[in-house]
Amino acid sequence: MEPDEMQAIDKAEIVNRYRNVLTDFWKVDSRFSAQTLATEEKKKSETNSAKNDYDSTDQSLLNRKNSDLDRINTEEASIRNSAEEKRNQISDLAKTSKDALNEIAFSHFVNLSDNRNIQIESNIDLVRALDGLVSKTQRSASKIRNEIDNYKKWKGTHSKIVGGLIFAGLIAIITIAFFGKREWDVYKTYKSGKKFYQQKAYLDSIEKFESLLFGNSIFVVAEHYQEIRSLLDSCYYHSAKFAIEKGELEKADTFFDKLYLRANLDYGDLRREHIYQRGIQTMKRNDWSAAIISFNSLDKNYKSTAKLLQECSWRLRVERTSAQAETKTTQPASATSPAKVKMIALDLKLPKPMFIGTPQNIQVPKLEKPLGKPRPPFLAPEGTKNVAFGRPVKSTDEAPVIGELKMITDGDNEAGDGSYVELGPFLQNVTVDLGKKHTIYAVLVWHYHKQPRVYYDVVVQVADDANFTSNVSTLYNNDLDNSAKMGIGSDNHYVETYEGRLIDAKGVQGRYIRLYSNGNSNDDLNHYIEVAVYGKPAGAI
Repeated sequence: MEPDEMQAIDKAEIVNRYRNVLTDFWKVDSRFSAQTLATEEKKKSETNSAKNDYDSTDQSLLNRKNSDLDRINTEEASIRNSAEEKRNQISDLAKTSKDALNEIAFSHFVNLSDNRNIQIESNIDLVRALDGLVSKTQRSASKIRNEIDNYKKWKGTHSKIVGGLIFAGLIAIITIAFFGKREWDVYKTYKSGKKFYQQKAYLDSIEKFESLLFGNSIFVVAEHYQEIRSLLDSCYYHSAKFAIEKGELEKADTFFDKLYLRANLDYGDLRREHIYQRGIQTMKRNDWSAAIISFNSLDKNYKSTAKLLQECSWRLRVERTSAQAETKTTQPASATSPAKVKMIALDLKLPKPMFIGTPQNIQVPKLEKPLGKPRPPFLAPEGTKNVAFGRPVKSTDEAPVIGELKMITDGDNEAGDGSYVELGPFLQNVTVDLGKKHTIYAVLVWHYHKQPRVYYDVVVQVADDANFTSNVSTLYNNDLDNSAKMGIGSDNHYVETYEGRLIDAKGVQGRYIRLYSNGNSNDDLNHYIEVAVYGKPAGAI
């Protein structure tokens, strides 16, 4: 039986026993009170009766009355004694009940204390268990809190990732929509170009195809690049043909220039006709030298080329003879006429082109516009050759970043890796020693033509000594602000191409050739692929 239940039973038994004792006490007290009351009533009644009898009777009755009174007093005393005894009994009973009750209460208290101690010990164990449970709960709560914090962090990161993915998706959708429209526009331009081509509206077709190939949509048409390029070359070909038929040779030059750079078409006959017509046109302008150059580049059996060439040569001799006759009439008698010199076009071996067209984003003052066609032949006395080939080279940068100085005169003018020399930044120069004094007719230089670039402060000088103090001549100078400290130049900036820069030396004489540069439009470095000097030893005819 559990302590709580035992405690409840003890309490109920004590209450019942105490209640029984009180009941007995009240019963005794009630009997005593009732007996006392009856005795008094009886005494009063007898007294009244005795009084009444006394009034009506005689002295005997009075004696009887006294006797009765004595008896009544005796009985009253007896009753009083009996009542006192009852009271003592009740008092003893109450005392006994109280002692019993105290004993019972004490016993119950002892039992309750023992149970309380047991309960306290149990409560201590329970408290200890609760402390362990609380500690475990706290650890679990801490762990749960950490999990919640980690979840919040993960949720934040997850939200960022999801937000980033949503943003990227929106960008992708916008990009797809934009480029989808762009592809549609490119496709319409492509179809329009083909339609114009079929209608033989070649100029309109050229405009469409060039906007595709050389505009910002080149990556969109990569799949059809070869087809569009072939159609564009065909348009150039037919446009050049129509221009030649109309006698618009300058216009034909433009189309041929583009064909030279892009096409693999067999347009030899058309090109020969173009050159032939240009020769005739120059003959009409009495430019016999230019006509001879044109006809010399043709097969002598082509049409009447041989005949026209003879005529131009005869005309040129007549002009020179007339000029010499006029010179003789103005010169003193002691003057001797110069020897006749045969002029021929220099045989310039050009490298492979590395880029197409002229870049539009180079912002350089006094930049020379592209010629739009191949450079015309350069005439020089017969026997002129590259006298710089294999000659030693010195530089202000004796340890180039890339390459060796001897590569500048090795005859390799290609733009590939391993063919150029890279010098340090800012103003640098290279000097070619020709070995002896030469008459120089032209200087041809390639800085770097793999990419479109403009080199700054390009200065070319000729001198008799290595220190450039004797007989110094400046052949070219495009230093517009005198940053090279050799005077302000008047020549143009130019974009490097596969043709190189051909500088007319006008027959100046000297042994040393020095070329300056001061960085370029891409960076501060200086580059040289090849330097060719065309001339003849001084005094040679």
